[in-house]
Amino acid sequence: VDLRTGVAVECLEGDGHRVTGVKLADGEIVPAEAVIVGIGIVPAVGPLILAGASGANGVDVDEFCRTSLPDVYAIGDCAAFACDYAGGTVMRVESVQNANDMATCVAKAICGDEKPYKAFPWFWSNQYDL
Repeated sequence: VDLRTGVAVECLEGDGHRVTGVKLADGEIVPAEAVIVGIGIVPAVGPLILAGASGANGVDVDEFCRTSLPDVYAIGDCAAFACDYAGGTVMRVESVQNANDMATCVAKAICGDEKPYKAFPWFWSNQYDL
């Protein structure tokens, strides 16, 4: 592992079909077979907020994933909820599993089997051979 901090990337280099390296601002080229770019996420909730839903960093949802708008639910990366496992902190969880778990909660609520969303927030990552 070659972890670098405080460096800037100028561009990715390639052979026309795949990436071959990362060119740093100082001109050094770091050879690469693959590049992962983590850019973060800004939730696109503007239309919901303009329609009157409450929220800031995402759209606020209650324990059943309902927004403050009647009959409007929100799930996944854009949904900010009070997490029991984080002392009630309002947070968004940017993972596929969270979106799936929230979708299950909403589907059950729509079908009349309303149960609070209480999933433990988690995600996974492969680290080399582990």
